[in-house]
Parts: sequence; structure tokens; C-alpha cells
Amino acid sequence: MIRVRGITKVYYPRTLASNIQNLLFGKVDNREGGTTALSNVSFEINRGEVVGMIGPNGAGKTTMMKILTGLLRPTNGEVWVDEFKPADLEETFKKEISFFSATNRILDDGVIIRDSFEDKLGVYGSLPFRKNPTVQWLVERSQVSI
Repeated sequence: MIRVRGITKVYYPRTLASNIQNLLFGKVDNREGGTTALSNVSFEINRGEVVGMIGPNGAGKTTMMKILTGLLRPTNGEVWVDEFKPADLEETFKKEISFFSATNRILDDGVIIRDSFEDKLGVYGSLPFRKNPTVQWLVERSQVSI
């Protein structure tokens, strides 16, 4: 189950000084002039449900996915994926999840998607491509052969 409660994400402008403060001390000195990407978002996704996010560019879809996968921390609110809080990045959680974004170039020219999946699965110590249940699920639903 995925539970999202009151998620807000505000991106603040950064300066060299604020970047250094954030890296060394975990604090940001400039909290003015932020851009709100998500505002008080809440939802639940039950085990077995298949959902999608649609919306125009800049609606916050990628920001929400990055928060759900632990790649980004929300400004406010909390997220639970089963018993994990993604922002904690526990080792067992990292082995269970992966995120491919159209905004990030993950493939070089001429690389087929299967090769990219095999690379990702290897990084996370997962089952081989053809035996991985998630890959099998995706193959069944997309009606492709591997």
C-alpha cells in the first residue's frame, strides 16, 4: 500500500552559500521566492491497484514520483510505501523499487530497453531479467515478447 499525506514540495532558489550550508549542516538560509510544485497532496494506492498520473508539463508528476521513490524529500507531509518511508532510503526498500523517467536520459542511442532493465536489476541485486516477477508482469500487460 502507498499512503501519501499532505505532501507539499517547494523548490527554493539556491546560492553557493545555501548549497554549502545545506551540504554541511542540512539547512537552507533562503526560504523566499520558492516555486510550489506540489501543494497538500494526499492519496492511497492499495496493493494490486494499477494507477497512472496524467497532467500537463509542470503539474508535479515527476516531483511526486521522485518523492515516492525516495529520490527527493518533501517540504512537508509524509509518504509510506508499505512499511517504508522512502526518504529514509533503507537498503531493503532500495532493492524493491526503481524509477525510469522520460525526463532523464537513461538509454544511449542503440541500447534496447531490455539491456537497460538488466543493468538496473543487476545494480539492485534482483532476479535475472527473464525470471523477475515485475518484468514478467510488465511483459504480460504490454503484450511483448522477451
